[in-house]
Amino acid sequence: MPSVEKFKESLLIFDIDQKTIDRIYNGYETLKSSSPKNEKAAFFCRAQKILDEKADRAQLIDLMDFNACCKNGIRDKASKDFAKQYSSLPLSEKIKLISGVPNMGNPELIERNMIKTGIYWKDGDLYRCPCPNFNGLKEVPQMPLSYCLCCAGHFRYHYQKMLGIKLLTHKIVSSPLNSLGKSPCEFIFRIDE
Repeated sequence: MPSVEKFKESLLIFDIDQKTIDRIYNGYETLKSSSPKNEKAAFFCRAQKILDEKADRAQLIDLMDFNACCKNGIRDKASKDFAKQYSSLPLSEKIKLISGVPNMGNPELIERNMIKTGIYWKDGDLYRCPCPNFNGLKEVPQMPLSYCLCCAGHFRYHYQKMLGIKLLTHKIVSSPLNSLGKSPCEFIFRIDE
């Protein structure tokens, strides 16, 4: 999730009704990206719970996907370079090679049309979340799995570019934020054929 400001903009773009937006921002009217991390974490926790109640699944996927971070810069360049370098390889081979690209997970083809990937970052016995709104907090609120549609959107964006195919976010399998560190970030994408 990149910023409080972009998130508010996305609520309007994806037709979240004003009553729901007012409910999400009640008590957080002055919140900014520069606000303390624990305030942003509490805000996003509440916002996601409200969105889970009020938004349909397709709307929620689109909204969170829009908010995915790191879609440009060095990661975008790495995705474009990968696509050029391996364009002639079959899909199954390209998927295996992605794990060699920094910060792109370890994808695997789990069915003919499904790709599973994730982030398996551990600190001691617990998995950690790389989201800038939660990483480094001593106490992390338990988040709905739907919050991680944002991170899935990051991977989907880059994998589509790297593989030259269209992907749909099929499922958030697990998350450190939802499991309080007991499970890793895992996502499943469906290849849109």
